[in-house]
Order: sequence, then C-alpha cells, then structure tokens
Amino acid sequence: MRPTRDELRGAGRLVRKAFDEWARDRSSLLAAAMAFNAVLAAAPFLAGIVAVAALLLGEGHGRDYFLPALLGWIGPHGTAILEILLKNVQNLEARQITSLGLVWALALLLGSVGLFLRVEEALQAIWGLHRRPPGFLVHLKRVLRAIVYAGMSALILVAGLGAAALVLRLTGLPPGERPTGARVVFGVGPVVFLSLSAVATLIFKCLPPVHLTLRQVLPWGLFVAGLHLLGRLVLNLVLAHQAPSSFSQIASLILLYFWLYYAAMVFLFGAELMRVYLETQGVQPYHETESRDHPGR
Repeated sequence: MRPTRDELRGAGRLVRKAFDEWARDRSSLLAAAMAFNAVLAAAPFLAGIVAVAALLLGEGHGRDYFLPALLGWIGPHGTAILEILLKNVQNLEARQITSLGLVWALALLLGSVGLFLRVEEALQAIWGLHRRPPGFLVHLKRVLRAIVYAGMSALILVAGLGAAALVLRLTGLPPGERPTGARVVFGVGPVVFLSLSAVATLIFKCLPPVHLTLRQVLPWGLFVAGLHLLGRLVLNLVLAHQAPSSFSQIASLILLYFWLYYAAMVFLFGAELMRVYLETQGVQPYHETESRDHPGR
C-alpha cells in the first residue's frame, strides 16, 4: 500500500523536527566525545580480536579465515591501522608484548567505559533531561553498568565476525585472501548490518531514560545500522583505488576518527528521530529525573 500525501508530509515534519533538535542538542560536540573514546578503544579491540581468534582457532585458522573477515568488516580506513599494529607486534620481544598488552587492556577499558558513559549522557540530553551530578557510589554503578554493556556489545560484534568468517569460507574465499567486491557487499555486508543493528537496539533499549519495548526500538536500530552501512559503502567506493599500505599512520588514524565521528553522528540522529516519533505516541521519560528547560519540546 502506497503512503498517502498526508503520511509523507507527516514523515517530513518528523525528520525536519529531528534535524532541528539534533542541532539544538549540540550533537556535533557529543559525537566528537563519543568518537574520541571509540578511537581510544578501537586499536586494542581489533588487536584483541585477532589474538583471541588465534588462541581459540589456532594461528593458522585465525589468520586464514577470521582475519580476512575482520579486514572485510573494518574496510580500508581500519585495515591500514590493523596491519600497522600486527607488523609492529611481530617485531617486539615477549616482555615488550606483555607491557603493550597491559597498556592496550587499560586503553580498551577506559575507551569503552568512556564511550558508553558518553552515549548515556547523550541520550539523556536528547530526551531533554538533566540529572543531578551523581555521588561516588552512583558513578561507580554507572561505570559497572557501562562495562557490562560494553562487554555485551563486544560479544555481539565478535559473534558477527565469526559469522562473517563462516560466510566467507562457504563462498570459497581462498585462505588468507582479503575479501573484495561482491564478497564484501553480499557476504560481509549483511552480517555487519545485523550485528550493528543488534548493538544499536541494545543501546536504545537499555540506556535511554525511558521505558521502551523491543518492538519500539528495533526499527531504529535497523535504521542506524542502515545509515552506517550506507556511509561505509560510499567510503569504500571512494577509497577503492587506494591500497591500505599507501596510508600513513597519521592519515589512517585521522580517517578512522572521522569515520567513527560519522558513525556517532548517525547514531545520535537516529536516537533523536526515535525520540521525536515516540513522543508523538505518548512515550515520556522517567518521572524521577529532572526535566530541563528546552524550548520547542
């Protein structure tokens, strides 16, 4: 059934209002803070995935099947950084690897916890709420909750990578070869989409200061994952003729930061559009929080 003209106009008004609120909530600043924490956690997370795959599957299977899936997932902007990390680690001694592992573990913990704390604060701002500054015990509880959600998100992403590796193996990808073309679009792409939509749905379900059902948040998780995948395909097309080795370390890091910044902006817009729509359905935030003065809401 085709949408009527009134339905299209209503959808247009919702999108326009979401854009207005998105700008009013200073989403660019919120996204920059989220991207910074994501960059801090990205490198040790990628290196940790490779190490865990080698430990569980053996170095040969991890390199032949799991690593190609990871390279197809993260694209050119992350491939160069991953190759730099692996190359540098191979030249280190055992004692240096242990020290580097501790540093990476700390960076992963601080980055992931900081990311989820920033996400929670951003969702509170989007819903027009302002909580009083928490005491130590409340802040500790928030940190522990962030660790739990970060761990759950990591498990979803790792499971998605495992599924992508299985898909690439079933499509006949030679061991150790990096997937390109149709294998990335039709093999890795759907797995990335489902994994990111699961993570976005988890965040939308658990972190906003409002009671939401899975049915209410699932479409918006799919929407955010779709925008993320669309941006990724555009970026891959732009960089299709650039070999990952041609990127310098600084250029790769800058490119990764801007990509994560885009992902954060897309996530916040999806959260804003979700709030605007759900408020038309009568959904309201928790009563125990303190509503701030926000004109236009």
